[in-house]
Amino acid sequence: MGHHQFIEKPSKGLKNSYVRGQNFEQRVSKRIHANETAILVSSLVLRSLNCGQIDICTYKNEMIVVYEVKYGGQKIPLKQYRRLLNSANLLSYLFQVSSKILLVNDLPKD
Repeated sequence: MGHHQFIEKPSKGLKNSYVRGQNFEQRVSKRIHANETAILVSSLVLRSLNCGQIDICTYKNEMIVVYEVKYGGQKIPLKQYRRLLNSANLLSYLFQVSSKILLVNDLPKD
């Protein structure tokens, strides 16, 4: 008896939601980076240190700001928040400045 391989395509709804989320994150990123200094952080390094992957990270007013971008009013799950907190604490330690985590689920004002 032969083996059958089933390949399930993502539903259009999921695909469209993903694309909308990506577009939203790009728009948020452009707005934030127009006014703040970007900090680029390797997701591989963060994961190796049990830290969360960062959507957007900036330096503004002598503070590191870690932005978590969620499309459609989503919240940050507790497990993910803890990993992001690890990331923010690591960056605070490395740069010797305070940090904060901000949830963005609406486009920031100019």
